[in-house]
Amino acid sequence: MLDAPWSATTCPQPFGYGACCLAMVGLALMAVAFASAIALLTTDGDATLLAALTLFKETSEQASPRPPPEPPRMIPPLPRELMPPPPLPPPNERPKSVFPSPPFPAPPYAQPPCPSLPSPLPPPPPPPPPLPALPPPWHLPSGALGIVEALNSRYESARPTDELSSAGVIMRAFDGLEFPDKPWLPCPTGVGSLGMCARYRDRFPTSLVWPEHTAVYYGLGQGGMVIRATDATAHVRCSYHQDGTTMSKHDGPCPLLCTEPDAKLWRCAWPDGMLKTMMEHQVDDHNEVVLDAAAWVRGLPATIEAFFVAADTGDRDRVRQVAEDYRRQYGLSEEEVPIVMYDPALPRPFSKITL
Repeated sequence: MLDAPWSATTCPQPFGYGACCLAMVGLALMAVAFASAIALLTTDGDATLLAALTLFKETSEQASPRPPPEPPRMIPPLPRELMPPPPLPPPNERPKSVFPSPPFPAPPYAQPPCPSLPSPLPPPPPPPPPLPALPPPWHLPSGALGIVEALNSRYESARPTDELSSAGVIMRAFDGLEFPDKPWLPCPTGVGSLGMCARYRDRFPTSLVWPEHTAVYYGLGQGGMVIRATDATAHVRCSYHQDGTTMSKHDGPCPLLCTEPDAKLWRCAWPDGMLKTMMEHQVDDHNEVVLDAAAWVRGLPATIEAFFVAADTGDRDRVRQVAEDYRRQYGLSEEEVPIVMYDPALPRPFSKITL
């Protein structure tokens, strides 16, 4: 019985597992008690007691039931949105695909090399010439007295020069070669009484006055206009050192220039830019400076600096009416475009006058 101890696997089937275990423990205790009794009766009690204890330990280990092993714990899978992304493939490896990749197209044909530029390159073109200086902007004068003072200063300091602003005062008398109702404009194209006037609508004859020559083309009796020198400089077409008889020249006011080899001084015109030469050749009472009528009109109202009347004669009522119409059309005042009196007998020939 002690040689073949019971175990959990040798328990009879009619008995339960718990009853079988209790029986085995009882038998083990009985075996220990029996061994102890034998040890007391024999001389070799210690060895016998040790054998009994060893048997009891083996029987106890076989009789003690072991709990069944726990089943492995199943970890629930993470939700799809919490799943970590798949690892990236190495840079030199293409991701595998369940679909076959299309074949790569054949490389294009090599392009021919660009033609080389000719060497050496031609030199760059020279820079354009600088633009001419712009004329100073026109500003309204500072009152009628300022205009009178400027005219007298320009007259007193005049000298033969190609700069019109330093050569004297340029004046135009009403001569009938202008618009009858607006004599600051050239004649319009027309017939009848305006037919002859329209033939000369491309020019405006004027005269340059300075201390050595004070006469004005066509006289002073009709009155007229004083021309702003800075504007007249750009409008000059030519000049005559005497009366130019431009009304007899139908093919232009300056048909024959004095710079031509066969020119006659008594009938030729000096081109623009030779004003000093004209003044040095002047021998008659007045000179004639021809201004371009189209440029004159483009410069209005800056073209006209003042209106003038003669000291002892002249149609002052007409000059006053023309001046009022001119100011009204361009929105100017009497202080901006005054009427002055011209008396060539005085060293300072211009003075303010109220009509």
